[in-house]
Amino acid sequence: MRMTSKYITRILTLCLTTFTVCAATAQTVMWSIPPKYDSIEEYTADAYLCSADGKCGVVASSGEVIVPIEVDDITESYEGKALALVKDSDSRWRIVGILHVHDMKYSPLSERYYMNKYSHFSEGLLSVMNQQGAAGYIDDEGNVVIDCQFASACPFSQGLALVVRPSSKQECLYIKRDYGKTRMPLIVDFANGRLTAGTTFKNGRALVAHYSSLAYINTQGNVIEKFKGEFSSDMIDSFDYSLKGEGGEEHKPDVPQPSYRDLGIELIDDNGYYGYRMSNGVVIPAQFDAAEPFKGEYAKAKYQSKYGVLKYVATPLTVTSDTKEIFVMTKESPALYKFSMLAPREFEASKLSVKFDAGSGFLEDITMSVDGGGNYSYQCKPQFTLGALELDTKIRVWYDGILIADVPRTIPITYPMDFTISGIQAVGSNADENDCQTVMAYVTNNTAIPVKAKIEITATSQNDSEGGLSKVSNPYVVTLNSGERMRISVDCSVYTRYNSIVEVAVYVDDERVGYSSIPVAMVPFYE
Repeated sequence: MRMTSKYITRILTLCLTTFTVCAATAQTVMWSIPPKYDSIEEYTADAYLCSADGKCGVVASSGEVIVPIEVDDITESYEGKALALVKDSDSRWRIVGILHVHDMKYSPLSERYYMNKYSHFSEGLLSVMNQQGAAGYIDDEGNVVIDCQFASACPFSQGLALVVRPSSKQECLYIKRDYGKTRMPLIVDFANGRLTAGTTFKNGRALVAHYSSLAYINTQGNVIEKFKGEFSSDMIDSFDYSLKGEGGEEHKPDVPQPSYRDLGIELIDDNGYYGYRMSNGVVIPAQFDAAEPFKGEYAKAKYQSKYGVLKYVATPLTVTSDTKEIFVMTKESPALYKFSMLAPREFEASKLSVKFDAGSGFLEDITMSVDGGGNYSYQCKPQFTLGALELDTKIRVWYDGILIADVPRTIPITYPMDFTISGIQAVGSNADENDCQTVMAYVTNNTAIPVKAKIEITATSQNDSEGGLSKVSNPYVVTLNSGERMRISVDCSVYTRYNSIVEVAVYVDDERVGYSSIPVAMVPFYE
């Protein structure tokens, strides 16, 4: 007859080990821009200027490559547009595309145009040069608005632009945006319109020259004031900001200014490596060569000598130990250890990597089962030495190369007490001359480990001359190995008209973990 204690008792000690919370829930991070760049700089609130192998481009914070990483430079933005440039073998800067920074739209150029000294759009048009060195204008989609036909072309300002005809006389004129259709310049009422120099317009006027004769004119071409003097480049620079390009005081780059939400994420430094402590206290382990604080949902970080951008993930990664306690029923088959994981919906299964230490002290790659809802599960045989009271496990989870969870678990190990009591019987066919009979039984330890137990066999003893009944007991205090069987016995007095009740009980640390009783018909009193 097999008896199992209704109380699950751990051998050698009844003190339960305190263990960590069974579920770990963490805000986490993922790569928004993978770490494959030599440098990364903030370009706008939602995009970064990235460089690799001597080339650069623009990558959105979402990870989308806007400008391919194959240009040599990208200018600052004016009127919401920037130029993507490649330096040709003749050292000229070729414009290969136009970036619209407000909506991150990129327009590659199909024709070959080169940058002149003006690297910015003005009033929606950009002054460019063709392969032959003639200047003209294109719009922000790269379409030709005014053919390349001039020796030089200044930026448009107040609807007019100063251009120089391609002749040795360097004749200047002012054109309007419709010049490509009408070919009609502004009629200037000064020196019969024969201008040798001029500026772009500012505050409704421009400075023009015919050799040493100078004048201010308005946007209708009328003279405001005449005077004599030498027309110099310093005079041009001090007069009109639009000629200064990015150096102009009033013509500043118009990159959108970011506004960041504080997520309460702390940058941590661990012996020269960097990680993050999320707002709920969960730590992204220090693993980055360099890192910056989060600005809103994004942070720049350097990993294995390359730069990328991390993204905050609010959806939690949850690692749960489904097994709260290990029950070892037999030496051969302890209960399986199981744990599960719920991944953020943004995660791709192919980018997840999990290592697990089942108690051996070594992390090993594992493959978890996954359903369609991002629920992962795993089970295995725990690794420990029989008799151990705790199982130390560790789960590490990587996503796209980032260690996002390092979860240690200490699981209690329980060995349910299991004893078999069998073969209760009287020995022999008669009592001896002292009216004594030996009663015996067998006790087997079926527990997975050796057990120190107190075993008592008790029988009802009868003595007619004493006029009553009494119980006699024989206690044993022994350690039984797993699977070991022991014979126990007790001597009792017998009498013809009585039957004896035999009881066998097994105690571990004063708790009864096995019991059996049976009436045994005793042999008649010896004559």
